Amino acid sequence: DIDGVATSPGTYSVDRVVDDNHIEIIGNATPTADALLGGSDIEIMRLSSASGITAPVFSDRYGWPQFAAVWQSRLFLGGSESLPDAAFGSAINNFTDFKPGTGQDDEALTLYGMGGGGRILHANPGYDLMFFTSKGEHYIPGSNDVAITPETVRAASANTNIGSSYTPIVAFDGAVFHVDAPGAHIRATMPNQSEYSSKIMTIGAPDWVNQPVDSAAFMGGTSEATPYALIVNDGDGSMLVIHSAKEDDAYGAMRWTLGGGSFVSVAGVFNRLFAVANIGGTYVLAEFDTRDQGGGMDLAERFASDAGNPTVTHSFLVSQTVQATEDGVAVTDQSITAGGVYTKQTAAADDVVVGVSMPWSFSVSPPIAASGQGSNAGKMANLVDTEILFR
Repeated sequence: DIDGVATSPGTYSVDRVVDDNHIEIIGNATPTADALLGGSDIEIMRLSSASGITAPVFSDRYGWPQFAAVWQSRLFLGGSESLPDAAFGSAINNFTDFKPGTGQDDEALTLYGMGGGGRILHANPGYDLMFFTSKGEHYIPGSNDVAITPETVRAASANTNIGSSYTPIVAFDGAVFHVDAPGAHIRATMPNQSEYSSKIMTIGAPDWVNQPVDSAAFMGGTSEATPYALIVNDGDGSMLVIHSAKEDDAYGAMRWTLGGGSFVSVAGVFNRLFAVANIGGTYVLAEFDTRDQGGGMDLAERFASDAGNPTVTHSFLVSQTVQATEDGVAVTDQSITAGGVYTKQTAAADDVVVGVSMPWSFSVSPPIAASGQGSNAGKMANLVDTEILFR
């Protein structure tokens, strides 16, 4: 075999190995449909009377892409194990064609050497194509006039040099929220006149960043209009929720926890918000009530039963106190038996929603007093004007 790809004896012979990326075969070898050096999911290599063959960039041997992004009608892939600082763009409107070609405007393109020796971890296709690496940030400048070509493409440094972790990035409020390389803070990287800036969004609550593993954006629903960036912490199962108002240079942060369980991942789908939660070792899909506000429940289950049936059986919640709505009317603090039976308060109700009670709790830090001359904490002074900030 060649690189673990099984072949029939005598099908072909390798004449010599040129380097890690090229081999030469004997010219009169019998054609075969075997894949050489992996890469069968991208391009199948077939033997012919040619004197040489080139290995694919992505394969079991050379590694698979760390990121994918569609920008200017091209599919960009890159960040593999063997080429961690390289990105490849497909031909225009042809996401399976990554052949270098002859440099024509619509052919595939290649970028090497981004990230200062770090690995490209994420890409965000906005006006510019942003690359987030383990050592810094780079971008391909966008244009309103011309598309990029193999001849004109270039990647510039964003001059932020922060570096990112493997936690997924999220585009939110005109910026890209990402976890920095040490995993200590959430940063918002955004254009700032002729260059980029990267602001720390968790400077007031660093302990709310605890081994983040997933992120998503919720852009608002029919009854909950506030947009949020959400980051799930694997360290304590909490969720960090950031509301940003860039036009006012303001933001706020909350920390959500799940009683008796932990958040695992989160996803925003249009005006709906979902999370996977681990409740006592059982993984469940939860939908947040962002549309109907029917009791403020999580992990809810809806029943459509006969109007005369006084009970419904819940498949997950047993021996718990729950919240419920019956025909849209909230009914709180009701019990479910050990058999999962919920007894309706209104026997005639035929639309019943039962879910976990979601109590609210707030933690407010001490106020910070500041004036135009700086902090007033611990100073004796006659205050004429001051700002009181709560975080």
